[in-house]
Amino acid sequence: MSQPHPFQVLQEIGLSEKAATIYLTLLNKRRMTVAELARESGIKRATCYEYIDQLLVKGFLLREPVGKRMFYSA
Repeated sequence: MSQPHPFQVLQEIGLSEKAATIYLTLLNKRRMTVAELARESGIKRATCYEYIDQLLVKGFLLREPVGKRMFYSA
């Protein structure tokens, strides 16, 4: 019996395709800024903000201010 792909599991629990992509991208890195996340995931920076807010509300992400920059981690 094969294991379901993490992307499929995230969509089954209610995350959109882009939200799941952002979450999985952050799981592979320790922490990232929105610009780094946009570059790595291939999702536009403005769109990343929308999905980051959704993931923060659902408790999937953490926001960490460091100086003037904001970092996100899963």
